[in-house]
Amino acid sequence: MDLKVGLLRVGDSNFVSVNGEVYSKIALKLKEAAPANKTIISTLSNGSANSGYIYSDDAYSHLTFQVIGSRLKPGCAEGKIIENAIELMHKSGE
Repeated sequence: MDLKVGLLRVGDSNFVSVNGEVYSKIALKLKEAAPANKTIISTLSNGSANSGYIYSDDAYSHLTFQVIGSRLKPGCAEGKIIENAIELMHKSGE
């Protein structure tokens, strides 16, 4: 899967974009780890990842429609999304 993570910084607000439908738990973990106080995540941005839902690592054990229908392997997306978003924030001067 080709997941795209982007950043738009406006003042002290950081808008993180992901081209897939991200579980809210990933967004909450990003907000906790982010150096910026104001971090907002926008999903289904800049095209489609064709991945299905991007579930959190701990959701894999719950056999829900979103997990079963996803094309992602467990543990491959959550950490990378957060890592890339924070790296972009640091590069932007945050």
